[in-house]
Amino acid sequence: MEQGKRSQHPQRSFQEISQLLEEFKTSGVRTQEFCDKHGIPKGTFYTWKKRFKKKAVKAPPSGFVKVSVSKTLPGGPGPVLFAEVKGIRLYQEVSPSFLKALLDE
Repeated sequence: MEQGKRSQHPQRSFQEISQLLEEFKTSGVRTQEFCDKHGIPKGTFYTWKKRFKKKAVKAPPSGFVKVSVSKTLPGGPGPVLFAEVKGIRLYQEVSPSFLKALLDE
């Protein structure tokens, strides 16, 4: 290729490249076949793979996440409000029968 001339291959967007790389993963064909089918130089394809691997953001693991619970409010020491029912503030867990008795009064 002469110096100063651009290649004849189209400039592809980030989204197009992402879609092509995803399609390649699921295609089951060899790299050369895929590149020939889509008009991508093999070197360009490998460059995309290398760059996109660096940019890939790993999804957070699914399932349960460990959570720590503080017994005091962030502003300072003191009890943590557990629940408030009809203006009654509960600072600890109570039995359902106790709560029912409070609500019936």
